[in-house]
Amino acid sequence: MKTIDNLVIIPARKNSKRIKDKNLIKLGKKSLVEITLDFALKISDKNFIYLSTDSKKIKKIGEKYRIFCPGLRPASLSKSNSKSVDVCIHALKIFESFNNCKVTNIILLQPSSPFRSVNIYNKTLKIFDKNKKPTFTVSYLTANKIIQNNKGLKFVSNSSKKFYQVNGNIYIIKKKDLKKQKSFFGKNFNISIIKSKKFSIDIDTIYDVQKAKKFV
Repeated sequence: MKTIDNLVIIPARKNSKRIKDKNLIKLGKKSLVEITLDFALKISDKNFIYLSTDSKKIKKIGEKYRIFCPGLRPASLSKSNSKSVDVCIHALKIFESFNNCKVTNIILLQPSSPFRSVNIYNKTLKIFDKNKKPTFTVSYLTANKIIQNNKGLKFVSNSSKKFYQVNGNIYIIKKKDLKKQKSFFGKNFNISIIKSKKFSIDIDTIYDVQKAKKFV
């Protein structure tokens, strides 16, 4: 049985709490999902990219790109409270079974983070490769953003007590850690700091869309 070092998973469901058809919103001439697929093809072979969606429109986009998208995601994994970790474990099971292989690491690329660079990816992968702990990108967090009991804000701190906001740009984790921890974070992790406001954008509201369009 062959081994695949890195599987890129792109989760792109059709519905969103705040924005209808968010992943199909266009920035310039391409939709968020197309922009993410374009980037994925810069860092991986198309055979090692999995598009997970419950949308027929998005599935057709994946087929156009010749990206692995064997069927629509189950409704049980396409709800507003569905977790990315469960979506990825489902995708893993299908990919490994279909290709008769074993995946070592997962790279998660969310379409809601449209601006990425190969340099940032290489930097994040290099950090991950040092100790293979879960690694994800963060941005600097200003003091006035640290609000106690703010459920909508994910932030982490390092040994120097500096705080960073998780921006959702890139996540890298070992498959066995993902399945064991049921999380992309865990107790021990690495952070890859993004200083650019453009590359830190995570689209969740119409206001975020307006900010992103300024960078196109």
